[in-house]
Amino acid sequence: TVAGRIALRELPGAGRGPVALALLDGRLYVANLTTANLSVIEGERVTRVIPLGASPVALWADEGSASLYVSSERDDSISVVAADRAKGESLARTLRVEQGPAALLSLEGRLLVGAASGVGLSLLDPGTGEVLQEVALELQGEIVAMAHDPRANLLFLNLYGETWAIDTRTWKPLYRLSLNGYHTLAASPRLGRFYVNDYDAAANQQYLVAVRSEDGQVLERLPIGGDPRGAAVNAATGRVYVANSWTNDVTVIEEEPYRLLATVPVGLRPVAVAVDERRNRIYVACGDSNQVTVIDGETNRVVGVVPLAMDPQGIAVDERTRRAYIANPSTNSVFVSNKGLPEGEIPVGIHPVAVAVDEAKGLLFVANKGDGTASVVDLGSGQVRRTLAIGGQPETAAVDPGTNRAYVGDAVIDRDSLEVVGRLRWQATALGLEIVPRRIVADPTANRLYVAAFNGIPGSNGGDMIYALDSRSFERLPASLGGVSTIDLALDAAAGRLYSVAGRFGSYTLHANDLKGGAAQMLDLTKQPRALAYSPTTDHLFVALIEGARPDVDRSREIHYWRGKDLADLGSLPFTGSPNAMAVDRATGLIYLSDAASGQVVMLLDVP
Repeated sequence: TVAGRIALRELPGAGRGPVALALLDGRLYVANLTTANLSVIEGERVTRVIPLGASPVALWADEGSASLYVSSERDDSISVVAADRAKGESLARTLRVEQGPAALLSLEGRLLVGAASGVGLSLLDPGTGEVLQEVALELQGEIVAMAHDPRANLLFLNLYGETWAIDTRTWKPLYRLSLNGYHTLAASPRLGRFYVNDYDAAANQQYLVAVRSEDGQVLERLPIGGDPRGAAVNAATGRVYVANSWTNDVTVIEEEPYRLLATVPVGLRPVAVAVDERRNRIYVACGDSNQVTVIDGETNRVVGVVPLAMDPQGIAVDERTRRAYIANPSTNSVFVSNKGLPEGEIPVGIHPVAVAVDEAKGLLFVANKGDGTASVVDLGSGQVRRTLAIGGQPETAAVDPGTNRAYVGDAVIDRDSLEVVGRLRWQATALGLEIVPRRIVADPTANRLYVAAFNGIPGSNGGDMIYALDSRSFERLPASLGGVSTIDLALDAAAGRLYSVAGRFGSYTLHANDLKGGAAQMLDLTKQPRALAYSPTTDHLFVALIEGARPDVDRSREIHYWRGKDLADLGSLPFTGSPNAMAVDRATGLIYLSDAASGQVVMLLDVP
């Protein structure tokens, strides 16, 4: 049964998949692709959420009319939001357009709309949506970004591999520049230049190219991060900011002299940047972290994060104190729950996803996927004792008292010195691909580690499998455990049984392996497993299931449970959320389930 819910932080609504930013009258606005809404941020917190059309992709703030324009590709619409500080924001009207509006800005009382279908550029009446002018351009693709230089009367359009310069007095193209880029585009009217990205495939390197506005001459270039997206110029400080969606960072460049100043780690998949010149604050929309990262423009340091939605993930329970620790990526923090009630919040690294409690040492190990670090938290004080740079994107945390080690990602950490003393990596195939853990379960009594990691096979035969390792030597042991494309695993150390769930090409399975040499069991599942937990107190096995690929199975979600020793079916509980992870408190019989849909943690009461 459902025993309760833990609300980590109250928000006026959830914004997921942020794609665009705009500042207007001291407020920050965020267009969210996944939830099709607009988050309003004031005082670095979300104060309101406004529904939009389907698949919003571009956002523009017009100071003259105190309006925001948001283009939505899927339903060919532009939402016009009135930004009234006294009454608050409201949806004023919806303009119907054609051909999927992908980029937009306002200019001299007109709304410029770049289409996704390659038909060109349209000038609209922002009040009625009437097409005032169609700009005839021989474009070979869709317009994905626009920037304006009012001093030079130039409009810049980015297509895939091309940048066009348009004279806004005649609406005639002046020149066309061919570079291997698309989304990244920003104008610097003060210097009479603009910036676009260029990818060097041979060197596998992205560059930010400075181009002279009047004639398209390439002036300078600097290396930046992977898969750059949005860019913005701070005219007051002469700095350029580029969001690099693959490397999860922001490149900071000084315009004169043209040089790299800093690379600032942010959340996962940063895609848009906005600059508050008055406060010298830089805002970065991180699409996969559902957050806006705030950077101090003077120090180039992250000074805050604004969650657009709560997104609880990994959970660990300290059974001595009955506290649960919940990793929440959108806040860069771990929340503490005491007997089902929120008790505190611990700031950690960027995008924490997994946690592990070390009861004997009074520590919590946190895997921070965004910046490749491990936070070690003192549970007594609730303070971070150490931050370890481990690299990569760690997704797992585990403690092994038998060897006095903890694991975060592939890092092996000594529990006394809290230093990284080794790496848990190996080569799985003749191709020499290096394998790193995605999920680790330790059995200190048997000196074993059970690790879910890539099988080292490229292509359609690839997937996560379960490796058995000697926890003292890390020697790989012969074993055939679980199925290909393992999703989650749990251990019954006393009975010597390893449980796992897997999903591959629409086929879903539950596995029970007897680690003492007995026969393995497997059940076919009709729905897709997302999380797994085992309670040794009741011998109950819980699996969170969501809709799968089979058309003959209902689309409902559920928590299904079995008896561990023989996989006897015990029943199911309806569940409407989006499960991320599960954890068990053996003493209280509570099962904690992180629910991304509600942004809460659901508590289930397990009874014999």
